[in-house]
Amino acid sequence: MKHLDCCHQCLCTRSFPPQCRCTDVKTYCPSAWKHCKCTKSIPPQCTISDVKDHCDPPPCDNDSVTATDRAAGDR
Repeated sequence: MKHLDCCHQCLCTRSFPPQCRCTDVKTYCPSAWKHCKCTKSIPPQCTISDVKDHCDPPPCDNDSVTATDRAAGDR
């Protein structure tokens, strides 16, 4: 069974410990997301701002984790 609150794209820094953030945009806030903000548009666009030392929620089937040199909170 596929995890419904999975992350299609997770970015992690190369630091130790890594700082990881799910960069998915969804139409709802999955329960696994602690800090989620949604736009007032229709449909809403919801993003996560949680930064952890691992990808959480876990990657979806056939998706991967991407390492980046930027800090997890940078854009």
